[in-house]
Amino acid sequence: MCTAIRDLRSLVDCIRLVRRTAMQTAVRMITTGVMLALLAGIAIKLKIFGGSP
Repeated sequence: MCTAIRDLRSLVDCIRLVRRTAMQTAVRMITTGVMLALLAGIAIKLKIFGGSP
Protein backbone atom coordinates (compact mmCIF):
# COMPACT_ATOMS: atom_id res chain seq x y z
CA MET A 1 0.00 0.00 0.00
CA CYS A 2 2.74 2.44 0.94
CA THR A 3 4.59 1.71 -2.30
CA ALA A 4 1.48 2.56 -4.34
CA ILE A 5 1.16 5.93 -2.62
CA ARG A 6 4.83 6.64 -3.20
CA ASP A 7 4.44 5.70 -6.88
CA LEU A 8 1.41 7.97 -7.25
CA ARG A 9 3.28 10.86 -5.65
CA SER A 10 6.19 10.26 -7.98
CA LEU A 11 3.83 10.22 -10.96
CA VAL A 12 2.23 13.51 -9.86
CA ASP A 13 5.69 15.06 -9.45
CA CYS A 14 6.63 13.94 -12.95
CA ILE A 15 3.42 15.38 -14.39
CA ARG A 16 4.14 18.71 -12.68
CA LEU A 17 7.67 18.72 -14.09
CA VAL A 18 6.37 18.02 -17.60
CA ARG A 19 3.78 20.81 -17.30
CA ARG A 20 6.39 23.28 -16.06
CA THR A 21 8.81 22.34 -18.85
CA ALA A 22 6.06 22.60 -21.48
CA MET A 23 5.08 26.06 -20.22
CA GLN A 24 8.69 27.24 -20.24
CA THR A 25 9.12 25.97 -23.79
CA ALA A 26 5.91 27.68 -24.94
CA VAL A 27 6.95 30.98 -23.37
CA ARG A 28 10.39 30.74 -25.00
CA MET A 29 8.85 30.03 -28.41
CA ILE A 30 6.38 32.93 -28.10
CA THR A 31 9.15 35.28 -26.95
CA THR A 32 11.39 34.21 -29.81
CA GLY A 33 8.54 34.73 -32.30
CA VAL A 34 7.82 38.22 -30.99
CA MET A 35 11.51 39.16 -31.11
CA LEU A 36 11.84 37.87 -34.68
CA ALA A 37 8.73 39.81 -35.72
CA LEU A 38 10.11 42.98 -34.17
CA LEU A 39 13.47 42.50 -35.89
CA ALA A 40 11.77 41.84 -39.23
CA GLY A 41 9.68 44.99 -38.80
CA ILE A 42 12.75 47.06 -37.99
CA ALA A 43 14.61 45.60 -40.97
CA ILE A 44 11.70 46.45 -43.30
CA LYS A 45 11.43 49.97 -41.87
CA LEU A 46 15.15 50.55 -42.41
CA LYS A 47 14.91 48.99 -45.90
CA ILE A 48 17.75 46.57 -45.14
CA PHE A 49 16.43 43.96 -47.58
CA GLY A 50 16.76 46.20 -50.63
CA GLY A 51 13.24 47.54 -50.86
CA SER A 52 12.12 50.00 -53.51
CA PRO A 53 14.32 53.15 -53.72
